[in-house]
Amino acid sequence: MVARKRRPLRFNQKIFLIDGQQPANPITITNAFPPGEMPDLLRGETHAPIKGISLLVKPPLHKRRNQQMYVYVELAKEMQTHFSGAMLNAEREPTTDDTFERIIG
Repeated sequence: MVARKRRPLRFNQKIFLIDGQQPANPITITNAFPPGEMPDLLRGETHAPIKGISLLVKPPLHKRRNQQMYVYVELAKEMQTHFSGAMLNAEREPTTDDTFERIIG
């Protein structure tokens, strides 16, 4: 799926974590409906259709430590090409290139 660039992916308490450039601040992938209840897709856990996912990461405290945000944007764009449906920002509006530029800073 998204692990094309060898990003370590692990499943932990109903969420997926991707280390990216800063393993201490992993990118979180979780089910949006119901929030936080992602089935373990790596082990083939049976589940109802996933209606949406949330892609989350804490922004850095200092702009110079922005590497994880680049990974986040790259992952979001990759997911947008692999999944059908709309990708929405925090205000539930469709994402644009401006959205991604604001995320990176």
